[in-house]
Amino acid sequence: MFSFTNADRRVTCFYFYLWDADFGAAFIKVCAYFPYPAKLCVNGHKWAKHQTTQAGIGYTALSNGFASCEDPAALQEICNRLGPGAIGVFFQRWMALLPLPLVRRRIV
Repeated sequence: MFSFTNADRRVTCFYFYLWDADFGAAFIKVCAYFPYPAKLCVNGHKWAKHQTTQAGIGYTALSNGFASCEDPAALQEICNRLGPGAIGVFFQRWMALLPLPLVRRRIV
């Protein structure tokens, strides 16, 4: 026979706060219940500023954006590069490094 009762259950989540050379500050949240959902939070403006600096393009920064730029067309091209592929590479790189409780790892 089936029965149902209402109960409060706390969900365990693991937060990994990261500092990445390209993206700056970011975090990954992984929940410890099936299907183990994960959430990634990155700041695209910080990524664009870093890429613009590497390209040698001068700009005036806002706290979370650009006030002006020497080469707006080049900045637009940089911003167009940030998409699912770049974010996916970032996510996979960090997921390979993080000590997740979801997989059995061989200790060397």
